[in-house]
Amino acid sequence: MKRILSGALAAALMTSGVAAYAYEVPNTNSQMNIIQHETYNCDAQAQAEMLNKLGLFLGTDKGFELDRGMTRAEAAAMLCRFLGGEAEAKKSAYAVPFTDVPAWAKDAVGWLYHNQLTYGVSSKLYGSSQPVTAQQFAAFLSRALTGEDDMANMLLTESEASNLEGKPFLRSYAVAMAVRALPMECYRDGYDKIRPLAKKLAEQGVFTAEQFTSAAWDVLPPALEGDACMIAGIPRMKCSEEGLLEVGESVNSPQPFYYATRQSGDTLEFWRVDWKTMQAEKLGEQPVLSSNSRCILLGTIAETGKDYLLEKDSEIKTGRLFSIAGNTVTLELDKDAIGESYLEESTTSSGSFAFAVENGVCTIDKTGVHIREAAAQGDVGESQILFTGTNAYVTQTVTGTETILSSRLNETGETVSSYTIPHDMLDGRPEARTVEERGSDFSYRLFYGEGGFYRFDEETGELIQMLDTAVQDITANRYGDPVFYLTHAPGKRILGGINGLGGDTIVVMRNDEREPVTLVDASAGIEIAGFTDYDVSSDNSCEFFTSASVGMQHFNQFTYYYDGTTGKITVRDYKAGRPEMEKGWSIETPDAYKKEYIENEQSRLDAVWNSKR
Repeated sequence: MKRILSGALAAALMTSGVAAYAYEVPNTNSQMNIIQHETYNCDAQAQAEMLNKLGLFLGTDKGFELDRGMTRAEAAAMLCRFLGGEAEAKKSAYAVPFTDVPAWAKDAVGWLYHNQLTYGVSSKLYGSSQPVTAQQFAAFLSRALTGEDDMANMLLTESEASNLEGKPFLRSYAVAMAVRALPMECYRDGYDKIRPLAKKLAEQGVFTAEQFTSAAWDVLPPALEGDACMIAGIPRMKCSEEGLLEVGESVNSPQPFYYATRQSGDTLEFWRVDWKTMQAEKLGEQPVLSSNSRCILLGTIAETGKDYLLEKDSEIKTGRLFSIAGNTVTLELDKDAIGESYLEESTTSSGSFAFAVENGVCTIDKTGVHIREAAAQGDVGESQILFTGTNAYVTQTVTGTETILSSRLNETGETVSSYTIPHDMLDGRPEARTVEERGSDFSYRLFYGEGGFYRFDEETGELIQMLDTAVQDITANRYGDPVFYLTHAPGKRILGGINGLGGDTIVVMRNDEREPVTLVDASAGIEIAGFTDYDVSSDNSCEFFTSASVGMQHFNQFTYYYDGTTGKITVRDYKAGRPEMEKGWSIETPDAYKKEYIENEQSRLDAVWNSKR
């Protein structure tokens, strides 16, 4: 299920200490690892070698054996070593109440038990010979980070847990989760001692800063904190040149360097800094625009080999565009060409960029830099660039009465498709119906929201309206057909969805058809938050959920199943946002409260269903 994380839990997931930027390390041979991270090298062998160099993971006489499963006893030994407890465990030989722990694992299990990282499978059994599960391993690591299980779903994502269901938990997965834990914030020792787990281990003398940054170089991404290169909160080295200001987003790119600027008198200097050596090379200079301006990296056009930097000044609402090719910095657009603009950027595909200028939109692609008119003439209001594709871009203009959604060609600015979406009237006032870029399916970029559902063909520039009613979530089976849409009738807003808004109607439509079929309508009385993405089938069956806030980032959630054969809705589950407040709840019977909620809701739905028969 798509979940809404608590504020405290989301805040706890920090990937590199307090550093704000990090570049993406090469991800070698990672396809074999179910445990993935978009900025780490997820190659299981590389990760195991990193931990081995730090003394945090040992192999056997057969090597690392990354494709072998682990027992709970083996997991205890690995965790004790990984968390720097091996010496203390041997010295203290903590007692355990468990009767099934082999002699070779007693020190490790005793250390885990003493530090409240494990409680066993019962009061007398640890479950030493049982295979450790992904959820159990995540819980062990979470307790090491926070003292609670609350970080477990950050250490093991829901999709990873689903992919691992019914499969053995391999040593490679344990290694990947351990590597994932190293940059995460550890506050088990108190909120006044919050720091990444790697930094805590370094402070304990498990390894030195130099040992860690050397071993982790090809696995964990370096980050920039001030003028220092950091890995998981541990300093590696400082930049060779003082006073440089990093160019935003250039430190997030996969390039082995980042760009920086420095104002010196009336001159703006451009520099390139090598990540590994932190040596800075001056590329050129330009007259200063203002003392408040800052540069960001838009990206690279592969066909031309040019990197584009956008300079912004939010106070005077203007900026400049530069390109860098090799060691040459070129001014592409000055402030007069850009005019007065906040320079809002759009979501882009590879090979193109766009940002708003005073008189329209600037697009950048392999053909060069172009300024295009962003909106249709007439009662033009606030314009927004939603997306820039390889050959075309999408804009959204909100006026006092309607929203205009258009697609245009990058090279000529010619309009390919345009839709006019009238505003809703809510409580006597107009409320704009708009859409957002929501990723892509097999062939198209997707846009949806209160303004409907659209598919965008990046090659032709055609924007195809699939539904003109609100769409707040979609799902499909693994083949992408049919597609289920969460919608509602015009003239209302339903709060509580995964994107803030939800619906009360589910329709389905096959890719070769244009007529939606209603499955669940408003008469069911369910304010739907979204789809779970489970049990989506070609017979029009799907699973969905509600999410009602009970305060402090806690939500009551019902899960429902729509049977495409019978047309009946079944209540599958109920989860209280504050289960400890529910009647009958206890640690021994944590789900006792659910039955009454599920039965009452099912009775209500059955009555609605029977009334329609």
